[in-house]
Amino acid sequence: MKFEGHFEGREITRRPSRIDVFYDALAKIGDTEIAVQIFNISARGFRLRSYAPLEEGAEVLLVVPKLPPVRGEIRWANGCEAGGVLLDPVAL
Repeated sequence: MKFEGHFEGREITRRPSRIDVFYDALAKIGDTEIAVQIFNISARGFRLRSYAPLEEGAEVLLVVPKLPPVRGEIRWANGCEAGGVLLDPVAL
């Protein structure tokens, strides 16, 4: 039996494709700089590992050598891993 129903108002929106990367970078939060590694990135977000815990809601400036800095906001953190949204557009 094949189900052909449709849930009204519950459409699933697809997230942008994620690209696995490995960038050594700095996360600048105010006057503090924290060494991080960025593990994946999409048109809207990123995932990283840091050497110090990051707080949800923190605005960061991600600085990768030879690339322009990008502003982001931490949306989740679990120990030294965190993910966030990009506040500036990036070319992938």
